[in-house]
Amino acid sequence: MTTNPLLIEILATLDAGFVMRQSGLIPDDWQQTICDLRDARILMLVCRQAGKSSTAAAMGVSRMLAFPDTPVIIVCPTERQSNELLRKARAYLRNLDITTTILGDATTKIELSNGSRMLALPGKPTTIRAFGNSQLIILDEAAFIGDDVYLATEPMLAADGQMVMMSTPFGARGLFHAAWTDPTSPWRKIRVTAEQVPRRYPAHVLASKRADPLISPRQYAQEYLCEFVDTIDAVFEHELIQSAVSTDVLPLYN
Repeated sequence: MTTNPLLIEILATLDAGFVMRQSGLIPDDWQQTICDLRDARILMLVCRQAGKSSTAAAMGVSRMLAFPDTPVIIVCPTERQSNELLRKARAYLRNLDITTTILGDATTKIELSNGSRMLALPGKPTTIRAFGNSQLIILDEAAFIGDDVYLATEPMLAADGQMVMMSTPFGARGLFHAAWTDPTSPWRKIRVTAEQVPRRYPAHVLASKRADPLISPRQYAQEYLCEFVDTIDAVFEHELIQSAVSTDVLPLYN
């Protein structure tokens, strides 16, 4: 692995924002906030195309440099999405003048000479149980990943490691939604709507999307305002169902 004075800062501070800047990307305020967080559990509720995957890849690269012989694990709903995030990480490493060693399938793994590695895995619990002691686990588009994937990956996290679940909403359902809406949840929560990303969504672009007859108000609220709206085929609204639930009624069977 190439070493140079610029990397000392990364190794000492886990500065993922520095990784982005070395590739010519100026982090938005919310991206730098994410890069600076040291919370063990982070939820990122972010609109489409805001840059959450680029942020996650930079976090993974900084963690690989700082912790030898440990895996960074990235899980996405599909292999194609995992590979795209890995591609971003590989570009960061090139711009840092760091040589990578590719072992196995070059599309699913990066390994550095310090023994650290980044693994891009599809969201299938049966294929991701073989790893452990990870310093960073990223579940990308976590609202579209089954709860069993989280249950399979969580034990692989090192005691001092960090888990990040990031996603756009996908209806009022699933573990990601439950973690976000639970007021007692231990997760650090960051929400970024399209209105907070003017470089990608200036006002006139958002106005055109709101006026687009092919984008319903419900879809706009979900994709751009990060709201957990009810699914299109839902017969009853989520809030109506929750209001009908009572903990005072005893179950018929124990």
